[in-house]
Amino acid sequence: MYLEGAWGVIDNFSLVDDKREDALETGGLDLVIVPGLGFTEDGKRLGQGKGYYDRFLPRCSEKVTTTIALAFNVQRCSKIPTEPSDVLIHHVIFST
Repeated sequence: MYLEGAWGVIDNFSLVDDKREDALETGGLDLVIVPGLGFTEDGKRLGQGKGYYDRFLPRCSEKVTTTIALAFNVQRCSKIPTEPSDVLIHHVIFST
């Protein structure tokens, strides 16, 4: 049985009786690939402005979850304004 998911895409991940494991309850995540609009070499990230990853990542586990961003060179920024609550990306991999 397939249902419409959060983005209007039909998938089988939106099943009501889904028994998937919740990483926040079972020890956390080791790695998160983080999206963004722009990144600096030192791990600052320009997101969508809602703070989702800045709130989510600290909840992932008791240990530090490694974060990686994959970015095109046009997403490389020399400066990005940050807030104290912003989580830095551990590794930013640019296309060249």
